[in-house]
Amino acid sequence: MSGICPKRGVAALIGLGVVLLTATPVRADEPYAPAAYGVTVLELGMAGVFAANFNNVWPSHGPALALNFTPMVLGAGAGIGAHYADLDARPALAVHGAGWFGIEGFLIGALIDGSDKSWGLRAGRWAWTLGAIGAIGGGVIGATAIDGNSESVAWLGAAPGGFVAGGFFLGGLLVLIGGVDGDHASGQFATGALVGLTLGLGASTFLAYRGFDDTSPSRVRPAVTGTTLTDDRSTIFSFGGAF
Repeated sequence: MSGICPKRGVAALIGLGVVLLTATPVRADEPYAPAAYGVTVLELGMAGVFAANFNNVWPSHGPALALNFTPMVLGAGAGIGAHYADLDARPALAVHGAGWFGIEGFLIGALIDGSDKSWGLRAGRWAWTLGAIGAIGGGVIGATAIDGNSESVAWLGAAPGGFVAGGFFLGGLLVLIGGVDGDHASGQFATGALVGLTLGLGASTFLAYRGFDDTSPSRVRPAVTGTTLTDDRSTIFSFGGAF
């Protein structure tokens, strides 16, 4: 085992997951369940790993470090299982939405609860209340509004993308502008992540309810056989398509 490069092993797992999750052609008229379950289980696994590391559940050195890579394996396994079990994508989309909207509400509430200190964060009444409201709302949207594959891609990708980009770029900028104060850094990073997450959730929710216009003339105008007289008295001849 000592001869195996951890980076290559992780890259191989990621590549395997991508290949397996994209092996079946996607039907454009419905969400792709393997991707929904794979991404959602990956996110839940990563949340668990972060919680375990911050609470020192397992050692930060030695063979226990391999446990940090389990979310990738679990995500790939969930995608494969969803494919072969032909699962409905809506439960996974609902859990994904509940998680990210819950984080959004919790961060807003934590900033409100900690407003007595500059850039303060505190898990108080507002944080838990808004977090619960956000989780319920996100779950409802994920279960009822995502009815196409394009919508599900935006729904799965926009929130984590906005969260990471906002935290790193905007949060990092706030930290630099604020003079790199360790007491304020967590609130500054959280504010940046909150802004990015809000933009991501807003965009994905808008697209979920508005939908994607992926129609084409060939879909709108059905093929006609023979000679048809239309309302404007023009004749349309068709041989496998409309002219």
